[in-house]
This record gives sequence, C-alpha cells and structure tokens, in this order.
Amino acid sequence: MPASGRRCRQSIKTPGRSGAGPATVFAIAILLLRGADGATQNRTAAVPTFNRDVAPIIFSKCAGCHRPQQATPMSLLSFAEARPWAQAIRRRVAAREMPPWSADPRFGRFRNDLTLTDSEIATVTGWVDGGAPEGVGAPPAPPLFAEGWNHPSRRPPDVILEMPEHIDVPAQGQLPTLSVYSPLPPGLAAADSFVEALQLIPGNVPVTHHASISMRTLPPGVTLGAARPWPGGPLLRHVPVLRDPAALKETRPRPMSGAEVFSPTGTSHLVFYFPGNHGFAIYPPGVGKRVRGSDFVEWSVHYTPIGTPERDRQRAGLWLTSVPPRREVITLRVGDFHIVNDEEIVLPAGITTNPGHAALVDVVQSCEGVPCVRQVSTIPPIPPRADNWKITAMTPFQRDATLYSAYPHGHLRLRDMTYVLTYPDGREETLLSVPKYDFNWQLVYVFAEPVHVPAGSTVKAIGHFDNSRANRSNPAPDSEVKWSEQSWDEMFNGFLDLSIDDFDVRLGASMAEPAAGIVTAVGCAVRHSDGSWTLAEASETRPSAKLHADAEEIAASRMVRGGQNRYQLAGVAEFVSTAEQLTIGDRARFTDTRTANATGQLKHGTMIGVKAVTTTGAGVRRLNLVSVWPVAATCGRR
Repeated sequence: MPASGRRCRQSIKTPGRSGAGPATVFAIAILLLRGADGATQNRTAAVPTFNRDVAPIIFSKCAGCHRPQQATPMSLLSFAEARPWAQAIRRRVAAREMPPWSADPRFGRFRNDLTLTDSEIATVTGWVDGGAPEGVGAPPAPPLFAEGWNHPSRRPPDVILEMPEHIDVPAQGQLPTLSVYSPLPPGLAAADSFVEALQLIPGNVPVTHHASISMRTLPPGVTLGAARPWPGGPLLRHVPVLRDPAALKETRPRPMSGAEVFSPTGTSHLVFYFPGNHGFAIYPPGVGKRVRGSDFVEWSVHYTPIGTPERDRQRAGLWLTSVPPRREVITLRVGDFHIVNDEEIVLPAGITTNPGHAALVDVVQSCEGVPCVRQVSTIPPIPPRADNWKITAMTPFQRDATLYSAYPHGHLRLRDMTYVLTYPDGREETLLSVPKYDFNWQLVYVFAEPVHVPAGSTVKAIGHFDNSRANRSNPAPDSEVKWSEQSWDEMFNGFLDLSIDDFDVRLGASMAEPAAGIVTAVGCAVRHSDGSWTLAEASETRPSAKLHADAEEIAASRMVRGGQNRYQLAGVAEFVSTAEQLTIGDRARFTDTRTANATGQLKHGTMIGVKAVTTTGAGVRRLNLVSVWPVAATCGRR
C-alpha cells in the first residue's frame, strides 16, 4: 500500500521541526508496541499445547503401545515422557509411519483403524514446530489399560491355558520363530468347544515381537518330546518328535466338522498377538471359533532380544460360548490357484490338495529310511536379486460366506499385498491393499462391517516380492529364496477369517449341495466392444472335483469338441493382456504395467479351456474364471 505508507512516514517528525512533537512520537511507539504484543499473544495462542491438544491424540491413538512394559522403546503418557521425543514424533507422524497402519485409505473401512486424520497430524506437527509447549492446566487423565484380560464384559476367561515351559531368550542374536505344543486340559479335551472371544498374553512383552496360538493334529508316529527347534537352538521338551517312523506310512485324517468340509485346514489358527492389538479377538453374537478336543495347542513365538537375558511363558484365555453358535469362524488362506510372473501354476496329475493350500502337495519321501509323506511347495523359489517377483493366489467360493478380517503375512522380502473380491457378475471390489508391507508391523485388518461374499465369487491375493539389494531388509539378496516359516525364507499367506452362511453349528448336520460348482469347459473366446468377454461355441460344462489347475484335466480338454453353448465370462483380469488388466476395476490404482500379473491366455478368436466357479441366474450362465489355457489358435468346432 504505497499511499498509506507515505502518509505514515510523513506523520512522524523529528524534534525541532514543524509537526508532531515528542509526545506524539511516544504515543505512536506505544501503539506499535501494543500491536506487536497482541500479535505475539495471538501466535502463542495458536500453537497447540501438549495438555490441551496433543495428549488426547496420543492417549487415543498411541498409548496402546507407548506405555510402560510394552515392546516400544518409550512411554508417551506424560509431557515429561513425550517432550524429549518431540522431533522423532513429528517425523514419524508427518510421514504417516505412526501409528502403524499400512492399509491404503482408498480401499475398505476397518474397525481397528488407528490412522491419524489430517487435522490430527497438523496438530502434532504444529505442536513440535511451535516449540512443543506443555501448556497451562492439566492434561486429560491417561487411559486405563487392563494389564490382564480384555473382554468387554470385564469377566475373566472361562479357561486359561499356559505355555508348557518357560522359554529363555538370549541377550543378543536373531532368533527364528519357535513353536512348542501342549495338550488341552481334560475339560476341553473331552469334546469340541466354541469360543466367543480369546486372548494371548505374553509373559514378557518387550521381547515378544509377535506370537500366535493354533490348534494342530499330530500325525501318526509323532509325539511330544525333547528336541532343539534348530541347530544350536534351545533344548525344548514339548516339540513334535518321531516315535515310530513306520507308522508314518499310514494316514488317518481326523473327522471334519461341516465347516471344515469347506476348508479342512482352515480351523487351526486361533489368535495372533502383535504390539498394539493386545492379542485379543472377539466375534459377533452367534459366531464362534471351534477348539477341537482331539488337537494340541501350538504356541508359536518370534522373539527379539533386547540386550539382557530374558524369560517368557505365555498364557491364553478362552471365553466359551454358553450355547453352540450359529456360525463357525475358520481361518482360510487364499490360494487354490496361483499365477507366478504371468504364468499359471499347473499341478501334475494325481495330486490332491486342501482348500487354500494348493501351494503345498503331499510327496512320498524318506523319513529315517522309512517311506513317509511330506508337504512340498508347488510355488517356485524366488531367484537371487529378483526385484519384482509377482504372485497372485485365487480361491473360489462355492457357498455364501461372510468375511470378518484379513491378515496379510509374509517375511522380509514381501513388498505388498492386495485382496480383490470378484463377484459372480464380474464386478471387482478391492477389500484391502497394503502397498508397503512391513514384517515388523503385521496387522490384522478387521472390516468395519462383515463383508458378504455370494456363492460364485472369487477372492484374490495379489503380491510382490523384492529380493534385490535395494531392499534394505533383505538378509541375502544373492541367494535363492525358499518357502518356509523361518523369517530368512518366505511365505505368501493372504489369510481371511470367515464363516459359511449355510452351515448352522446348532444343527450339527452336513451342509446342502453348494450353490456354485467348479467346472471346466472349452470354447471360443470372444471379446466385445464394451470390454466384456464370452465363451462361444462352447462345450457343456463338466464338474471338477480338483480345486487347482490340473495337468490331467487340461490334457483331457484338448480332446473335447466345441458345442452350441454360450457363457458370460467374469474374473477375466488375471487372464487378459497387461494393458487390459489395468482397465478393470481398481487395478490401475494399485498396480502398473511392470507389476501387473496377467497370463494373457484369454485372446479373442482363439479356442481356450477354462476352469471356473459357476452360477446360473435369470437364465444367464456365468463362469467366474480361476484358470485359462490355450486349446487351438483359431476357433471352430473340432
């Protein structure tokens, strides 16, 4: 403002000249000083303080971990505790690294989301930038944490289990995951039970990186005894050991519940502990998890040494249902069909797989000179220095199901994982995307509302591994990576907690026939101008009992003649070109041309074989694809 500036300068005269005298100059100075003082007061009032602004955020979003006797390096329950960490807090909060929450906010809503809002982040960073003042008055009272059991009713567990022995944790070193087993107490071993809630509590929180309890069946010829879980490891007294190797030649699967017919291996996992979740899980009314009386409890723990020798013995609390629940929760790994680096994994003839575990097949090997059956991975190892190793796992749903939570699991080279639900009509919904998976923060993502999965749908877990030197967590970039439970190897497990809608535990009866079937068909692939696909001039569908891509079925399909049938194709994204995949659903939002994993076997004008989960409604026959293979380069009945 040039004019007003000139007037202001002209009104201030030096003594001895015409105009305002010393009194005027003094009065103007006082006014200027008062203005400056008022501005300072306004700026001070605008700076957030710990007591008024920051403490409520820390108490609601951070104190679950940042309190005494937890795995975090510092407590933040007071100004005196938080102030020395102000700059570190600012860096981690501004980078959205704390509180730890790896889900992409664009997809899904989750009940346990601790993400800070933009306003909360601005408050914390403004507090630090303003000098991190304590403020006047008292902060709100710190939250009260139940150091024991966390059931909302405040009642204690009905049954408390305890790890069968103490585990001594050394002061230094990198420890593999270890497991010990214990039998159920007589009251639970007599029959199957159901829990409405359960909790795992480490005896030594600072050294417990993560832990879980599961129910396991010991195979024939195996008992609990003393052994070292790895060379040079501690001598443990409750690990599976061979008792009679000859007995391993026999396999007698234990009876399955109705829910397990859907996923025989799916009921084992009970609860997972990691810093911040308190190892607690609770299910909606009428829903429970089975504890099979004939099984053993597996205590699996990954310890992190903290510089001093430590000891741990964990406990688990079970809150039993008063009556059998209507629905049974199972934990399922997504993965009956797999695509690795744009190629399907096809299993040889004669292989039997369990739902969710087509990555593992039973192979006859030698156990101390006696033939026995061991599980071998069908997924190829990750080559040395591979920086973009791609995998997609798929599971078809033949019955209506309800999803409660998702839990991505891998080790130090897993870079990301995304869950995609493909409905029978081909619509895709991205349930969860974890673009920066962190082995140190393995989170369970509980859906804000249970997700309904209609029969005829598929769920896909899409992931990428980085075995290069650019991955700072990679323990051995020049080595081939095998698949195992140890952290220096790898795993790709997209877990889901779910129940099957048409199985009522209270009835105790077998379920009706599935609403959707697994079928194969042969026909001509036709792509329409709107981007949809059909299988034209197609054969009748043939039922399939094999829940994986099977070499024998593929060979037999090449002898099948086409027909006059026509099917709408859904779930095409994994089988079209990379360019087309990126036009489907949310694909372009979480992948790109380099990371897309598509076989390209679905080509217009070619004869193909397909495997799919199928439903029929309103006269429309749809095939939701899980496998596609070439039959002939051109169409036409053969």
